[in-house]
Amino acid sequence: MVETLFPLLAMNVSQALLSAIFSVLLGYVLARCAFYYMGRWGGWFINGLMVLFFTPQLVFIVGNGMVFGESIFGLYGVVLTHCQTTIPLTAFILFQSFTTIPQRIWYFAQNYQLSVYEKWWVTDGHTLKTSGLAVCIFVFLLSFTSFVVVISMGGGAVESLESEIYYQFYGYNNPGQSLIIIAIQAFLILALLHFYKPLPLTTKPTITHQPQPANWWFILTGFMVLLAICAPLSAVLWQFLHGFWQFNQWADIGQILMVSLGLAVVIWLLLVMALLTLPGRIWPYMWVLPPVAFGILWVNIWPFLPEIPLVFWYIALQIWFVSPICYMVMRGHLLTINNLINERTMHTPLNLYEKLWVKILYCAPQLTNLLGISVLFTISDYTAVAVLGINDIPLYPQLLFSAIASYQWQYSQFLAGLLFIISLFVCFCMKIANKSVNE
Repeated sequence: MVETLFPLLAMNVSQALLSAIFSVLLGYVLARCAFYYMGRWGGWFINGLMVLFFTPQLVFIVGNGMVFGESIFGLYGVVLTHCQTTIPLTAFILFQSFTTIPQRIWYFAQNYQLSVYEKWWVTDGHTLKTSGLAVCIFVFLLSFTSFVVVISMGGGAVESLESEIYYQFYGYNNPGQSLIIIAIQAFLILALLHFYKPLPLTTKPTITHQPQPANWWFILTGFMVLLAICAPLSAVLWQFLHGFWQFNQWADIGQILMVSLGLAVVIWLLLVMALLTLPGRIWPYMWVLPPVAFGILWVNIWPFLPEIPLVFWYIALQIWFVSPICYMVMRGHLLTINNLINERTMHTPLNLYEKLWVKILYCAPQLTNLLGISVLFTISDYTAVAVLGINDIPLYPQLLFSAIASYQWQYSQFLAGLLFIISLFVCFCMKIANKSVNE
């Protein structure tokens, strides 16, 4: 047990650490290029790039296989896929941090005789100190608890604690060892959360851009990062367009998507009620039991519970998975409205339903975002499908992953392209809904 656990833990920590470091560094390059060299277009660029953060991992997995072939499998493929899915978020947060640097710091950097390094430390160093560590820990948590990327891109050479929990329980029929690994993983994540600071809240920008002479090394690096992100997406999109007219299973796909949409709405409603009523301090600690660990624990206690339809377990697992991310999206608004309600109730008490209604009205734009996130997770997340062994519920990630596992390359590439189109459409609908609700 010990002989196998320590190498596994070292492998898991190393891939998560590499993913976090590269994601923050390359995201910093994109944020710096947008802030210093793109003028007023930098904000548009970063907001457009943020759309790619909501692109499902399965799309990048299939696209990387198309672009790089078999050479991508292993540590390089795992780290690359993690970076592709998280760099848009790190660039967005670091760009926000650039725009909220106080004016006195810019005045000090521009009017005092400072070296190039000192100017960088005063300005860019402020950004990295403010947001860099928080987003680095967040990406580390996402990569450390990765499951689908590891089992797809690891090629058998890279494993994580999540994948080992799954294999021990289902592959080797060893629930005792899977529970030991769950306990060890929970202890490590709990220790990391002790040092974790929440991602900075969105504040009003003090400056939108700060023009500087072009640094072509940064610009070239930023272009290569964009190429690495967009190449697999372009590949799956081309395959989708190429096979669009020959595809004859639209009725089946439509049925699967309707089932996913219905489940997403149910997940969204339960998630909204939970986020608006339960205390905010509990949500970050749901990382202690990642999806696979949480699902395996439920599977272990199934024999002692009344018979419950599998779809309810699927909804519970999806809520558990997506709720910390949704809380991150709503955190600033929830803190603000809770403070306003506390000030109001000092003079005029509000009952539970009145408080809930006020929160819904105030957080309406973010609630539309949560609906989009719920839809994206339901149509793309394979973790819950794998952990619960779902075969009788028609779900899109099950269809796509089974096509990959059975080497139906053209079919899986077409499904990945369709999934990418759907994710873009959902993001577009989120943007339109946000604009309508704000108006």
